Amino acid sequence: MKGVGARTDVFLLFIYLIFGKNTSMSIVIAFAVVLIFLSFILKNLRKKLYKEFSTNENSESLQSKISLLAEKLPLPTPHGKGVDVAPIKKRINSAYRVIKRKIIKGEEIYNFERWLYDNHYVFLGIFNKGLREFYDLPHVGEAPRVVILARALVATTGGEVKNDKVKIAIDAFNNVKELTYFECEAFSDALTFAIVEKI
Repeated sequence: MKGVGARTDVFLLFIYLIFGKNTSMSIVIAFAVVLIFLSFILKNLRKKLYKEFSTNENSESLQSKISLLAEKLPLPTPHGKGVDVAPIKKRINSAYRVIKRKIIKGEEIYNFERWLYDNHYVFLGIFNKGLREFYDLPHVGEAPRVVILARALVATTGGEVKNDKVKIAIDAFNNVKELTYFECEAFSDALTFAIVEKI
């Protein structure tokens, strides 16, 4: 972290030397640097939350790790900014257009590209229905707590989420910190979001 701070100081000095007394431009640039720094911290926090998970957990291991996740999470705030669906939608639609061009040109495509191309209508249905944004649910940091749980479950199963694993995960989490009724109601949407964002 010392290195990052030093680089930031040098960068701010560089900006000051370039823009001099143009404080409004300096403020905009400094604000951008702060946002980049915060995104770096949040990315590392997310890695820490999910690093304990592998993609082939047995039931006991899954239960233990979800319980540990629940213990690690601080008390949530009642609501927050939710999740942003737009980048995921844009990424999937962009990939679909690239694959479609390859098919039209007769180029060879990979199996995962074929799967995404053949199932694009499923994503259209999900996006047209509207993915929930969860801003009205309890948040831990920047993320809705139910989405954190759903991401952890997807991480343990490699995206092949089965009903028994869902039950184990929710029970294990509830035994440590109870989910609200609305979080339980939203879990299916959170799981859809967590799976779609992995694509």
